[in-house]
Amino acid sequence: MKTETTVSKTSSAVLSDEERRALRRAQITAQVLVRRFEAGKPIGEVGETTDASQDGLHFIGCHHGYANGQIVEVIFPYSESRSARSLAQLAEVVRVTEQAQGTVAVALHFCVAKATKRSEK
Repeated sequence: MKTETTVSKTSSAVLSDEERRALRRAQITAQVLVRRFEAGKPIGEVGETTDASQDGLHFIGCHHGYANGQIVEVIFPYSESRSARSLAQLAEVVRVTEQAQGTVAVALHFCVAKATKRSEK
């Protein structure tokens, strides 16, 4: 499995809130397994992340059935190896963008991160 990581090192003193958020994102190329449910049946696909943070991730996939607000199950990082120990977690689809190559870019927010932020308020 190929994994690449790049982290930006720009000073946060001159950045907007949106740019500061981007600093916490690592540009990681790794496999992710995403399962969504239609009519009670799981539909899974292995996609490739473009970036990730402790709150969520962005990935490129092939299935076009994702919708904002949809809850999916995520295994990240994903490996088909029997010795892999990644746990599944729930995430909410927060953005879906159709790509020119027939793929879809999907942004996910982990449900645990959302619950943690709510309890801190």
